Amino acid sequence: MDQLRTGIAVVLLSIATLPCLGQQAKVSNTLMVSANGTAQAPADWVRLGIELSGSDESAVGAMIGLRDSYDQAIGELTQIGIEATDISMDAPRFSNMSFRRRGNEGPARQWRANSTLRVRLRQVKPDTVYDRIGEVLDTVGGEAPEIEQMRGFLRMAGGGQSPEQIVFGLDDPGPVEEQAIADALTQASRIAKIAAAQSSNKLGPLVSLRVAGISSNAPVRQAEQPGRVRIKPAHALVAASIVATFALQ
Repeated sequence: MDQLRTGIAVVLLSIATLPCLGQQAKVSNTLMVSANGTAQAPADWVRLGIELSGSDESAVGAMIGLRDSYDQAIGELTQIGIEATDISMDAPRFSNMSFRRRGNEGPARQWRANSTLRVRLRQVKPDTVYDRIGEVLDTVGGEAPEIEQMRGFLRMAGGGQSPEQIVFGLDDPGPVEEQAIADALTQASRIAKIAAAQSSNKLGPLVSLRVAGISSNAPVRQAEQPGRVRIKPAHALVAASIVATFALQ
């Protein structure tokens, strides 16, 4: 698994007085540092989100149209080798708008039902996965980004903007999450040494560590950090935020 570091984001530097372990009568200064770290690994799967919709003058008709779109998508995707168990649809979202008919028929209401079709691809190979993604989007023909533009964004692997419908993920993100936490701690230790030296102190041992947050299996756009992280092709990125407290000597 490959690990990639980010620049540190120091949110809080503070000096506090806390008893040293085993020496309740003695007081020691501490230094608190917030830092971010990342790690990435070859993805086990990629999930696509494609918008489907149906419209009608009634909500029931719009829902029927949406269901027809879903059934058609299922048939088309299974024909190109996608298993039915790897296809699902989110709960529908309804909206409506009023418009005036031509003539004197009075106002009418148009209902629209939208939902996101989720398609999971389990064979993620850097040299073929992007063409496979394009094939799926071409097949379904939903309200997805322009196909060639999407392929170009993905091949840039972290540069520019990528569609939020694309998620590269891991079956077991635990080991990669641990790498991201370790990377964040490395960054925190580095900046803590600098801060301690500037305050004419020597950095002591780690007193406590709190994991403030972990993000894994995030959409590509949300995972990107331009100028800091370049996501490798067909890799999943895990990010961790920590708060580390060090003793000062």
